[in-house]
Amino acid sequence: MFLSLQIVVGLIGYKVMKRVGYFRDYSQGAKADAGSFSLICPGVAFVVFGMFFIVFGLVKNGLVEPLSPAFFMLLLPLALIQLQTVRVYFRLLCRVTACGSCKVTTAES
Repeated sequence: MFLSLQIVVGLIGYKVMKRVGYFRDYSQGAKADAGSFSLICPGVAFVVFGMFFIVFGLVKNGLVEPLSPAFFMLLLPLALIQLQTVRVYFRLLCRVTACGSCKVTTAES
């Protein structure tokens, strides 16, 4: 129930942020400030909660065997979200700190 609620609230938040142009302006656009790092918080929280759900909710209760194909299938969405979160983090880090090592131009934005 809690995992479903987290997914629903996350999807609503995603739709709202997309509608107001938050991703366009901060993740891919020219705006950059420390507050834009809030984009990575939902991804991190979802992965952490998902790991607790899988390990303590399913594996420890004997519903899923550890290191089984089902276990890895449950981990797959979490891994994909984590990869996307890391990608957004480094993009934001490069924009906010103007590190120069990323080759971001206004044409890519």
